[in-house]
Amino acid sequence: METISPWSRFWRSGVLHSCSTAISGNYDGAIRTFWNAQFDALQNGERVVDIGTGNGALPLLAKDSAARRGIFLDIHGVDIADIDPPATVKGGEKTYEGVKFHPKTSSAHLPFPDGSVTLVCSQFAFEYTPRQATISEILRVIGRDGRAAFVVHSDRSIIATISEQQLAGCCYLLQGDIFANAHAMIGVLSKAPNPALRSALANDPHAESARTAFNTSAAALMEMMAANENAAILRKTADQIRNALSAAGHQKSIALSILDSAQAAVNDEKLRLQQLRRALVNPDELAAIASFFRSAGYTVTSSSLEQRPGIEMGWTLVVGNG
Repeated sequence: METISPWSRFWRSGVLHSCSTAISGNYDGAIRTFWNAQFDALQNGERVVDIGTGNGALPLLAKDSAARRGIFLDIHGVDIADIDPPATVKGGEKTYEGVKFHPKTSSAHLPFPDGSVTLVCSQFAFEYTPRQATISEILRVIGRDGRAAFVVHSDRSIIATISEQQLAGCCYLLQGDIFANAHAMIGVLSKAPNPALRSALANDPHAESARTAFNTSAAALMEMMAANENAAILRKTADQIRNALSAAGHQKSIALSILDSAQAAVNDEKLRLQQLRRALVNPDELAAIASFFRSAGYTVTSSSLEQRPGIEMGWTLVVGNG
């Protein structure tokens, strides 16, 4: 549960997919083109199952494909996290109408009969799973007539590069003293709710010591932000700390809640990024995954996926039955 909980909280925040900071709305560009090709090959009444669905970005693309072609698809989203997209995402009841979600469900134990799934798909999720058990389960549910398609993290992608900078930012925030010093400053500012009392703080040795310590750690954070432009977690946390300090003079409990939430969010981000690092797929691992499917009698094609020229997002892997 310690592994799963950060993702449950992430999806409950309402983001549609894990690339939401770079891609607004649903997947677009080359990613969308790849998935449209997979979904447009489905026929009326066929079942598609998305593994590691999160808040259902791929099910929505499948639903769009069906609507565009005037057919019905039996669409399912499976995730081991505690997801609930219709309740979490704004307008979710209507948006996900017709999509069936299966929260707290392992990819190694899919709730579908043998050979009942036409297409198993997964975007940046298959590589997190226990691979051999998941592959065996995928082969069970697609049988001899089904297919599978994946986009998986590459160890040489832009996501891998940016994630390392994000992870470094998380470690800096959690191992440093910025949160402790901000906490101390909230204690000081909460005792001076008006300008007169705040001016008097200049003569308070304890307040001056807290201010000096916070200013030192804040300046170091600014330098870290300048040196790590891709570590958005640093900017986000700096804004949250600023909001916490602004609230300190009005209500200490609110200020501390903002600060504690910011620290918890950084810790969750760190855990997710550490999992991503372990999930990165190198060329040899990709070949091994493909070989496992081929040994079971399926055709496999794979390639690098570039969202834009020179911007590699990951690997594609398509498993066929021909």
